[in-house]
Amino acid sequence: MTIRAKILGGLGLLAAMAMAESLLVIYVQRAITAADSEQARTADVLELHGQAWRALVVQKADRRAFLLSREPVLESRLPASEHAFDVAVAQIQGAVLDDEQRLRLERLVRLVDEWREQWPAVRASAALSAVPPAAIVDGVDQRFRPIEAVLVEFEDRQRVLADAARARAERVRSLAGTTMLFIPGLALVFMAGMAVAVGRLLLAPLTQLTDQASRIARREVTAVEQTDRADEIGILQNAFASMTESLRFREGELTHALRREQLLAMSQAEAAARAELANADLHAILDTVPVGLIIRDGQTGAIRLQNHAAVELWGQEPEDPQRRQERWARTRVRTRGGKELPQEAWPWRRALAGERIVGEEFEIEREDGVVIPTLVSAAPLRDGHGNVLGTVVAFQDIARLRELDRLKDEFVSIVSHELRTPLTSIRGSLQLVSADPDAVPDPDHRHLVDVALSNCERLIRIINDILDISKIEAGRMTLQPRPVTVADLVRTSVESVAAIAEAARVHIDTRIAADLPPVVVDPDRMVQVIVNLLSNAVKFTPQRSQVVVEAASRGNQVAIAVSDQGAGIPPEKLEQLFQKFHQVDSSASRRKGGTGLGLSIAKALAEQHGGTVEVSSVVGRGTTFTVLIPAASPLVAPRPVHLSSSSSSSIARPVPKRVLIVDDDDDFRLAVRRQLEAAGYLVVEARDGEAALHVARQTAPDVMTVDLMMPGMDGWELIERLAADAALATIPVIVVSAVADRAQPLRGAAATLSKPIDRDGLLREVSLALGGRRDATVLIAEDDADLRQVLAQSLVREGYRVVQAVDGEDALAVFDRENADVVVLDIRMPLLDGFGVIRRLRDSARGQRVPIVVVTGSDGEGRSEVRAMSLGANAYLAKPVDAANLARQIEQVLTARNET
Repeated sequence: MTIRAKILGGLGLLAAMAMAESLLVIYVQRAITAADSEQARTADVLELHGQAWRALVVQKADRRAFLLSREPVLESRLPASEHAFDVAVAQIQGAVLDDEQRLRLERLVRLVDEWREQWPAVRASAALSAVPPAAIVDGVDQRFRPIEAVLVEFEDRQRVLADAARARAERVRSLAGTTMLFIPGLALVFMAGMAVAVGRLLLAPLTQLTDQASRIARREVTAVEQTDRADEIGILQNAFASMTESLRFREGELTHALRREQLLAMSQAEAAARAELANADLHAILDTVPVGLIIRDGQTGAIRLQNHAAVELWGQEPEDPQRRQERWARTRVRTRGGKELPQEAWPWRRALAGERIVGEEFEIEREDGVVIPTLVSAAPLRDGHGNVLGTVVAFQDIARLRELDRLKDEFVSIVSHELRTPLTSIRGSLQLVSADPDAVPDPDHRHLVDVALSNCERLIRIINDILDISKIEAGRMTLQPRPVTVADLVRTSVESVAAIAEAARVHIDTRIAADLPPVVVDPDRMVQVIVNLLSNAVKFTPQRSQVVVEAASRGNQVAIAVSDQGAGIPPEKLEQLFQKFHQVDSSASRRKGGTGLGLSIAKALAEQHGGTVEVSSVVGRGTTFTVLIPAASPLVAPRPVHLSSSSSSSIARPVPKRVLIVDDDDDFRLAVRRQLEAAGYLVVEARDGEAALHVARQTAPDVMTVDLMMPGMDGWELIERLAADAALATIPVIVVSAVADRAQPLRGAAATLSKPIDRDGLLREVSLALGGRRDATVLIAEDDADLRQVLAQSLVREGYRVVQAVDGEDALAVFDRENADVVVLDIRMPLLDGFGVIRRLRDSARGQRVPIVVVTGSDGEGRSEVRAMSLGANAYLAKPVDAANLARQIEQVLTARNET
């Protein structure tokens, strides 16, 4: 037998034994694994059963507590515990193999489902009936007892199964231990026999081969020669001989490979040089970027890299940690509004915390005291695991941009003035023509005048929207918040669009919840938000349908929702609604009109108040816009909403006065009463002179209207009796009679009106009589000749005497010559601006008590108004101003002066 055959026989026997041992080990291991798996599975079922039991106990406790306390938070926790139970049961169902346990589990699930289905009825029954707490607790426990019984049965049976599995696992481990001790002993005996055989068969021949191998190791590659032996040793020796030949050939190949490696190293050196050149190019690019770039280390906070712009902006970073810390301790970072930020709020510190900052403006004061307005962006640098290693910060000096921003503001201010002034002239001229029925007798021409006036108003709204969005984007929209009621805001807004809704045949339904908390807002701007939404809703709502305005509390906010019944908005277009100049359906929007700025302005104004605007829509059913405003503290006392005088369409009326109507015609008194009450006056009546004297003494009216032709004491005698009575002589009397001649007013009468009277004429005369200033002189100081003429003509029609001035210096000269009762002036005027005129008037003795009304198109951001009012102006109106509103404002300031 050859050595190979003997070795193969021994190896075969060894392999057979090894296979037998392996199979035995695998079998034992599988038995142990199966036993352990069964034990773990039964233990897992017990654990999951405990989780399900705990979830049910929590549900029972929460239900019982809710029924006792009615706390909503207790009921809100029920879904979580129900979910926990469902998850545990689902896992138990996958782990239970015992058929008896499966049946118990199915019965448990069925009982729990029934228990859950009973809960709404139990909850409703407990809420409607006065059930004692003890009864509630007993009821909950009684319904839970069947479930608890099944839980106990399941746990008892599962513990039995778990004990059995644990016993089987222990038996298997004991058997496996014995087997494992037997296998090594058998292997040792067999290996000893194999060692003896191998020594005899291989050691002697291999000694010779070892000697030959040693010579090969000494590079004596020619020492091994071929042999004629036919056994394996001979074959091995011949293989050694062949190997020496192969080694000689491999040596040549290695020499060639070494030469290739040298060439590769040269290529890598060239690549490194190119990378270094690219790195230098990158640094050169970074140094030429006009934005300062800094990379900071996340651990030390030191600067790892900064470009040339950053060095120019900040200076070189000190290498000494102490010096570096002192440098940043003397650095100050402020917001654009001047508020100093703590170091943890600095943008690069926020970036280290994982925040991403994009384009925020700060004012950074360096350690040398230089303040640099800076636009900062910062982002964290992360490794492959998401850990923050540092930050990259970009700084841009925006001092020049601030200057450009200032120039833009100045341009907007100039455009505001230069556009609003001619628009005021155009609108005033059209209103004067439209107010005179005889001015344009032709219906077609009158329609053209109405069209021109309507489009002038539209142009005014467009300009106001553009200026508003400009101020909002620049962050210069000034708010004047104060506490107001939501009901006042909604009422004022609905009144503002009532005429538009009536023209569109749309009804506005208002639904305001009771006990709404007040809100702290700028009333003018918040009304602007609601009016924008209402106007939009009215515009897209079909005729003879309704727009609903609802106000209700939503947590710590107040929600004002405006819902229409229009065509609705597709979901994919909702996100674009609040973009500037965006219109969902441009063709429909063009038919309806609009700039596409209203919603953008509304959302921006709401956000400036700390709120927002939400939108929801169903195509074919309508759209709802909801304004969310933070609610004020219940201790805050709201004040009534009166829109500021800077709005050309919202001038506050004087305090209501009492008017006595003296006329024997009941129908005429009723008609006049309705007109005066609609204008806000308190009205009392008398049918003849005697009754009038009695009522006048009892009610002390502020003004009287007297008919001349009355039974008994007529109007002439009544006026004489009033003049003779010291207590009644100061009451202004307006004669309203069919026999009166306005050109020849009666002595003792403040004014004379002929029947039939028009409403505007009556209200104007009553207002003038109340102020005691018929033929009051108004000085108009305005450098635009067209606007000056329009305002003058409008005020003359209102019964005022008007004098004019073309600039500030001329205004002071005219004021010195004329006995002006009120001054109306523009801010932007040549030679001397409006601020200078106000200052000079208030410094003079005669000008201290003269009311001053500012009518200007200057910047509407609040700065001009604040400055004018602080200098002594009584009212501030922004162009384009309505002539009728200007007249009412003049009446108001004159009345206020006379009352003081």
